[in-house]
Formats: sequence, C-alpha cells, structure tokens
Amino acid sequence: MSNKLKVWQMIKEAIEQSENKVIQNREIKDYIKNKYGDVNSSTLNCQILICTVNIKSRVNWAVNQKPRVCDDDRYDLLYSVGHGKVEIYNPEVHGQWEICRVDNARLVVKKLDDIADAEDDTDTDSTNEEKRFTFELESQLRDFIAQNITHIDSNLSLYVSDDGVDGVEYQTDVGYVDILAQNKDNEFVVIELKLSKGADVALGQIQRYMGWVKKNLAENNANVHGVIIAKSISEGV
Repeated sequence: MSNKLKVWQMIKEAIEQSENKVIQNREIKDYIKNKYGDVNSSTLNCQILICTVNIKSRVNWAVNQKPRVCDDDRYDLLYSVGHGKVEIYNPEVHGQWEICRVDNARLVVKKLDDIADAEDDTDTDSTNEEKRFTFELESQLRDFIAQNITHIDSNLSLYVSDDGVDGVEYQTDVGYVDILAQNKDNEFVVIELKLSKGADVALGQIQRYMGWVKKNLAENNANVHGVIIAKSISEGV
C-alpha cells in the first residue's frame, strides 16, 4: 500500500462514506480494496471484529485484552446489528459498552450497567452447579486458547470468514465448533475442547465437524485436521 492510513482509519472512512446507516462487512472491504488496493482480506476481517464493541470474541485480540470502557476512537468504532452488518457505534444509542474481567479471570464484553451472565447464576442445585462450573472453565479454556493459539502451533491463526465471523464457537449445520483455525497452508484445524475426560463421543463429534468444514469451507481439496483437548483421553478415543 502507498497510503499511510491505518486499517481502522480505512474502516472508519468506509462506513462514514456510505449512504446507508447500516453497512455490510463486505461493503466495507469492497470500498477499501477499490480505493486503497489489495489490502489483506483476513486483516480487514479481524480489524472489523476488533473494532465492534458488542462482538464478544473481540477480546481474543491483543488490543482488547485488558479491561476498559469502550471509548477509544481507534478500536471502538462499530456496533453489530446482525450477521455481517454494522453501524457507527454511538453510546447514546447503543449504551456504553465495556470490556471487563469476570471472576478475576476471563474477559467479557458487556454493557456498562449489565451484570455478566456468570454473576447472574443463582442455581443452588449441586449437579447444575457442577455443570455450570465446568462450562465456565471450558469457556475460559476456549478463550485462552483462542487468544494464544500460536502456542499450540506457531503456524496457526484463528479463522475469520469473509463476512467477519471468527472461529470461536463457529456455527456449522452440524453444531458449534469450539475453535476453528487455519495454518499457513490454508488447511483448517478443528479444535474440540473436553474439560473432563475425552469421551468416545468426542471423536464422532469432531469428525462430523471436520466433514462439514471439508465440504463447505476447504478450497482446492485442502486438508482438514482435528484436535481434541481434554484432561485425559480414553483408550477408545
């Protein structure tokens, strides 16, 4: 690129120049590529996620990995109004959003006056409490891995689709993939988390996800790999 604008500045310009209040992520990228040339599509996808105040997975990027009120002109530009659609973030209209820490551990995205879901649960049944606790730990593990995915493999990065949907709890027709990543050869890696012992059912589950990814996302017959992360793995698996 010959220009000196940063990506967030391009995104801001694209949405401000639009005749529509609501703009699709695809339109933002088309504007930038038409005006500024061949800007990396993955970079644009990631930056849109980073700059959208009500996207929970924005905390997976370094600039959003500490608690703060969302009032930074560089990184708190957008508000998601639907799948792949955003508008300019206005605290007076959308409420004041923030990134905060829950249980002194995981980061969450929420409105300033909202109570995080993890603090709302008053269920006292021991079985349900155990399930809730396990779920919270698994979500923390998921978020930690998403934020530090290169520690699994330096060639890995979090997958981001062309319409700006990232690979954390990636929705497929056969269920939600815990983490969907890609390596530098554009091969997909499906990561399934089982905080407790990796049950036999996990193998069938991850193979189902891998099959869907192979059919719907992998280009040029690219390989799809699967990883199960668990406290222990059964002999059956």
